[in-house]
Amino acid sequence: MRGTCAMLLLVAVTGAGLASCASSRDNRRPLAGPLPVPSPDAAVAAGLNAERAQEAHKLYDAKCLRCHKSYDPHAYSGPQWDVWMTKMTRKAHLEPGQRDLLLRYLGAVRSTPVVEKE
Repeated sequence: MRGTCAMLLLVAVTGAGLASCASSRDNRRPLAGPLPVPSPDAAVAAGLNAERAQEAHKLYDAKCLRCHKSYDPHAYSGPQWDVWMTKMTRKAHLEPGQRDLLLRYLGAVRSTPVVEKE
């Protein structure tokens, strides 16, 4: 009896934990295609010339897409990106300069209007 109660409690706690994980991920929208490229104006506003923007895009491919699919940058606010980047910086072994470059690049992508395809 004691073992059955402990097992039911474990199942309930695990289920609640998994449900909370699933609900926290529901707002993450995977992209159907590649990460959008920021407009030239948005890149300049983020302090990126064409060379640095290309470097950031390659870094995104190498460090982010190595482990997971691409998520829509427009689905997150600036503070939400900061939280994700803090988590992902450790996992992706980003150096501080790489983190800053990716944040500026993703900010430029986020500030570029989404063009709906017909």
